[in-house]
Amino acid sequence: MRFGTRIVVISTVLLLLSFGTLAAVTLNDLHDSLRQQQATALRTVSVTLRSTMERNAGMALSMASMIALQPGNVVGVAQGDRAALTERMSPVYDYLSKQSGVDLLQFQTVDMKTLLRLHEPARFGDDVSHTRPMVVTANHSRRGQNGLEIGSLGLSLRGVAPVMQGETLVGTTEVGLALAPLITAVKTRTGAEVAVTLSAAMTGGPQRDRRQFGDLALGETTDSGLFSRILESSPPRLAREDTFSVAEVDGVTWGVVAMPMLDFSGRMIGGFVAVQNFTAFEARYRRQLWQLLSIALGCGLLCFSVLVIAMRAFIDRPLAALGDWLEGMAKGQASPAPPLGGAAESNRIITAATTLAIQSDPAAAEKGPP
Repeated sequence: MRFGTRIVVISTVLLLLSFGTLAAVTLNDLHDSLRQQQATALRTVSVTLRSTMERNAGMALSMASMIALQPGNVVGVAQGDRAALTERMSPVYDYLSKQSGVDLLQFQTVDMKTLLRLHEPARFGDDVSHTRPMVVTANHSRRGQNGLEIGSLGLSLRGVAPVMQGETLVGTTEVGLALAPLITAVKTRTGAEVAVTLSAAMTGGPQRDRRQFGDLALGETTDSGLFSRILESSPPRLAREDTFSVAEVDGVTWGVVAMPMLDFSGRMIGGFVAVQNFTAFEARYRRQLWQLLSIALGCGLLCFSVLVIAMRAFIDRPLAALGDWLEGMAKGQASPAPPLGGAAESNRIITAATTLAIQSDPAAAEKGPP
């Protein structure tokens, strides 16, 4: 192998190792950046959902408190006057249900029996002291309470306020917000699809009129078809803290975050499951990957080409010409001395070699060094 070729091969191997190392480090950084972006997107959904639930829980309690403070309602609850309460609050309930997503408005007596359900006026008189911890706590503490709780209508975000006549507790008022508008609001803010799932093991049995996927029943959702496929193929793991996973559905990669859903008493009854489409993240990653590989390949080819041309022009060709001239002199063939024009080191070698050759063969002095 010729000297110039060896130098080119060695330099090429070093270039490939250098560019390969650089590309590997950069690709690892890109991959880490992709995972961080995906995790950040899921955490944003989680934070947005929690803040939305907290804000609306406070709103439910505020509405219940305002209703409980109205003198006409205080008198109606104290006297157990369902007709008066119905006349006063039916228009209010109709308005709130249309404008604010209120799905229940009801009053309980001081002995914790249902006095009036505006959403179901025909049902009243049932004892809630063993089924509604939120009502019990508000009744005993005489302070407003809010949170998630399962009642006769199912799961709602509720606020319960005491109804006080002077210093005397006469009953409680309850306002509940449907979860469907809340998760739709989260989707609008984040672009993620959100679903409510209830655990049969944690709620005491399967939920009626709910599709079951193992232990989980699918409740309100922004895309029931998508969540049905996700729960069938890779159901999320519910825990006391957020869990993150990835699901592949119809060739699309979805990031999945499962958030624990605790009721008012602190019991985990299921979870909120949100999924974020990772297609855009992965498409950007692949685009950056190909850009990086293209740039690395282009730079490698450019460096290799420049190196080959430089080695041939400044070292390989001058030394080859010197070798041809010296071989010709050794065979007694007079020829012009090789010209200079290579690298400085090559020119020194050619000058020294031609000088020695001419000194040993005076006949070549006529040709002389250039």
